[in-house]
Amino acid sequence: MFISMSLFWSRGNYIIYNSPDYDEFEDVMFELWELDAPDERWLEMEYLLRGNEFEANFLYEEDIGDELMNPSRISDSARRYLGDKEIMYPDDLGDDTFEL
Repeated sequence: MFISMSLFWSRGNYIIYNSPDYDEFEDVMFELWELDAPDERWLEMEYLLRGNEFEANFLYEEDIGDELMNPSRISDSARRYLGDKEIMYPDDLGDDTFEL
């Protein structure tokens, strides 16, 4: 079991990716995951914060199938929530790290 996190920000006509601080969120994510019985645990959680609104979608093995390790799933998920826009990664911005 591992936890991977991605953070995307909508910026008008493009999306910016930022990697969250794993040390800050990892324990909370494992605690949330362990709330369900072992045979009922989700494999992926997508969540959207927009203003004061919060939306969460939990995906299970039958939802993901063989696509679990497909890297395009992350960007596809971001576009599903934020629109079909270009995703800018740190290298695209001319720097290997950035702050939002």
